[in-house]
Order: sequence, then C-alpha cells, then structure tokens
Amino acid sequence: MKRFYSYFIALATLVFAGIACTPDGGDTDTATTLAFEECAVLPAEGGAHTLTYAVTNPVSGAELLLGEPSAEWLHDLAVVDDTTVSFVVDANEAAPGSEPREATFTATYATLEAVLVTVKQASAEPLFTVEFSECTTTSALATITPAEGVGTYYWKKASITDLEGFESHAAWLENKLTTSWFVTLSEGVVANQSISEYYGEAYIIVAGAVKGENGYEFTTPVHSYKVPLVPKPVLTITPLENNLSHEAGVITLDYTVENAVEGNVVTLSNDASWTTTTIENGKISIAYTANEYAKARTASLSFSYPNADAATVVTLNQEANPNAEVVTFTLEVTETHFDHVIVNVTPSNTSVKYALGGVSKYDFDGYAYSGSDSNLQKDLTSSYKKPAIVSGVQTAYKLPVSPLDYYGWDYYIYAYAVSEDETVATSDVTKTLVTVTNDKPVISFETSPFEVSAEGGNYTIKFTIQNPVEGGVIKFNGSQDNYYGVLVDNSWTINSEKGEITVQVNPYDASQYLHHATLYIAYYASETSTTSLATASIKINQLAPAN
Repeated sequence: MKRFYSYFIALATLVFAGIACTPDGGDTDTATTLAFEECAVLPAEGGAHTLTYAVTNPVSGAELLLGEPSAEWLHDLAVVDDTTVSFVVDANEAAPGSEPREATFTATYATLEAVLVTVKQASAEPLFTVEFSECTTTSALATITPAEGVGTYYWKKASITDLEGFESHAAWLENKLTTSWFVTLSEGVVANQSISEYYGEAYIIVAGAVKGENGYEFTTPVHSYKVPLVPKPVLTITPLENNLSHEAGVITLDYTVENAVEGNVVTLSNDASWTTTTIENGKISIAYTANEYAKARTASLSFSYPNADAATVVTLNQEANPNAEVVTFTLEVTETHFDHVIVNVTPSNTSVKYALGGVSKYDFDGYAYSGSDSNLQKDLTSSYKKPAIVSGVQTAYKLPVSPLDYYGWDYYIYAYAVSEDETVATSDVTKTLVTVTNDKPVISFETSPFEVSAEGGNYTIKFTIQNPVEGGVIKFNGSQDNYYGVLVDNSWTINSEKGEITVQVNPYDASQYLHHATLYIAYYASETSTTSLATASIKINQLAPAN
C-alpha cells in the first residue's frame, strides 16, 4: 500500500488561511470558508503526499475543484475526501544544496475565490561543502570537504566565461573530464586551494568521480559553488567632459565609489601643468590657469581607486585665447636621404621655441596618431619620441628620419610653437609631405653563391657598396656558418677599401655530410656604430672532386 505523508502548505502567516463568503449578506457565523493548513517543505526523494483542507458551512452539492499544476514535477492531483487532497512529486534532481523549488495549483469551491496553493520541495543534501577564506576582488582560498562515504572526487575552478556555451555546470565539468590532459582525483579534505579570477565571477565545480575503462565517470551529482569574491570598487565621476573658457577658473566634479574599502582613497595619477586638483568628500576641484595662447588645449586627468577595473579619465578642453598671437611656420625641404632630410624653417615669430620633427605618413594616418595633429603634439611630453626643440630661423637643418621599405617612404615634416617650459603646444601644427629618397646603402657580391675547388686554398670574394656613407665600414656580422669545416677556422678577413673578403679553404672532406659555409657581413656608418645600415651574406660552396 502506498504510504502517504501529511505535508501542509503555507499560504500566509495564519495557521489556517483561505477564502470565506456570507450568503445573502447574512451572519458571518454561517459563512462558507476554504482553508489549507501550514506545513514543512517536502523532501527531495519525491513520492505521494497528502494535504489537509477544511470547508466550513459546506454548500449543498458543491465539490472542491483542483487546477492544473504550474510545474510538471507536481502531478496526479486528486480530492481524496472532504478533508484531504493527494498529489505526487517527482524526485528533485537539482544540484544538491540548491534552493527549494516551488510549484502551485489552485483550489476552488462553490462561489468562493480560488485559493492558490504552493508546494515546496527541497533539494538533496550536498555531498560536498566548500569554505572560502581570504577573499579579495580577484582571489580566494577554497577548502573542499566531501561528506562521509564520498571517495575520490574531481574539482576545478571555472570562470563565468569558461561556462559560456555549456547547458549546465555539469556539462562543463564532464567536458573537462573527457578533454583534460591531466586530471587529478582528490580524496578527503583539500585545504586552502588558491583561486584567482580576473574577468568576473568564479565557481568551484566538484563531483565524485572514478577513472573507468572509458575514461572518468561521475559517481555523485555535480555540485557548484560560487566563489564569494569581494565586489570590485567602481569609481564614477561626473561630468567626464568639461569645456572651459580661456580665462582662469575652477570647476567642481562629483564622484562616488561603489563597494568602497575603508582607508582607500581616490588618487590622481597624472596632472597637467596648467591644472591643480583637490580630492575630498565626494568632490573633485580642478583649478586651471588662463590660456595665454591662440591654440585650444586639452588635458586628460586619470583618477584611480585601488582594485577598480580601470582609471576614470576626466577631459578638460580649454578654448584658445582670442587675443593671443597666432604663430605660423614656413617649411622647405631641400634634400632627402634614407636617414635624414635637410630642411629650412622660418617661424612668423623668431623668438618663440618650437618643435621640429618628422613622422612617416603610415604612422600618422594609422594607429599611432589616427591622422590627428593633436595626437602628434602629445609627443612633446614623450620620453622617447619627443621632437627637437629649436628657436629662430633654421637653415639647412639636418632632421633624422626613419622610413621603412614595407610602409613606404612618404614622410611628414612638421613644426609647432611650444611654451617656454617645453611642455605645452602653443600653436597649430604646420606640416609638409615629402617622399624620402631611398639611397640606403646596399651590399652586392660579384659572384653569389661563391664556388671553391675540392683542393682548397686561398680565395678572394669581391663586393661593392652602393650609396656609401662617409666613414662607413664593413664588418663581419655575428657568428659565421662554418659547421662542416669548409673554411679554415678564423681565416676570413675583410678589406673595406678594396671591397674584398679573403678566405682559406680546407681540402674536400668526404666524411662531412654537407660542403658549404656562409659568411655574414654588415655595413656601419662608423667604426664605433652598433646599428647596421645594410647586411648581406655569401654562401661558399665547395665542389666535389672530379673523380
């Protein structure tokens, strides 16, 4: 005989909850009511259950009617008698330790309003517990403890992005068990495992597992635990974009820090020479000086908070001074060479300091500057791309350039005025586009590859330098390839003036697998230079004996 358990459903905070009505507005003592009793949550195993209800002042001929359940796991609803309703629940297969699940059905009687009955069912008790400690915004320590009777198990950390594309955490773990090159089965308590996560949420996913004939197999349901990472602080500043007049002034911005940490403060990582910033009590005050120049200027101030994802940038756009002198430039390029150009520069005001530089058209139009003169002027404060700072008329100025063959030889030569302290651009950019002459030195060998006889002996290899530079020298470049003994070790020498390399060749050695050597040479601007202007190599092939 099927056993029934009486589990009563909580509908309100009263012991009895239901619906009542009084026919024809009569005495409430004769009102009809319907109520269900409060009870505990159903166990995870599932099975048949009963629910007690009560009808006061029944209506002649009326019956209790039950609606369709809201979930498939609750079914076979039936009225047993005047006080009992029966139903069946399936076993709850949710991950052990999950929140109870809920389903509802309606009960109606006579003309009373329908009563909504809620059924709750617990999940199975968890077979693992996970305790977390030392939690930060990106890391934690996890201690995994299996329940008594659980043998070997497998666990792994998963990020929220790892789990994308899998229908469940169990599917993800099963995938790892079938595809991982290295799987470790644990047993007993695994203490203080380091967990790190930099891109969002993290989970510990664990299940009993054994290694069988067809790989790893689960022996328990899959458990999933969210790592309680400390929420990252979020710094918000308003407004981020600020337009300023050319006159001096002060602006005040508001800031908030979500998930703030006691003792941590907002800091400014960079400043502009024309601004002064104060940060306190949710306010950022920025004082700025008057713009003395006929060029608008921009400052990007980066504010940070410890462990926040990224700096928050506040932009200040200060308009040009309409009363300031406009400085312009005349640029004339008279010569171009692979590593420099000769340029004449005349500023409209010969007393101002100005930046003078060059940039390839490829770089200016591309990612480096995005075609923006303002981006180009940011090089003024760069530690390695800062242009030359000069003043007055420049005649036959030698300006270094560095075009690259595969990016083209078009180059912008530019100039713009700067402040006395050389930190701020004070005029627009004047630039001219030139095509740099590709007169880069080139090393050519008279014969390549170079063949030597089986008898060996001394040989001279001739080379020439196209587009030589004054004071240039040829040197051997790095290690030489003489692995098979074709050349007498260290017998090779260079005569730069004659354009000759001399080598001494060993007699043919039939015991060697290969019979060639390679020499590497480079052309330098001077004896002390460490950067080559051109490189080349010559392969030396030794012929086999005639017989």
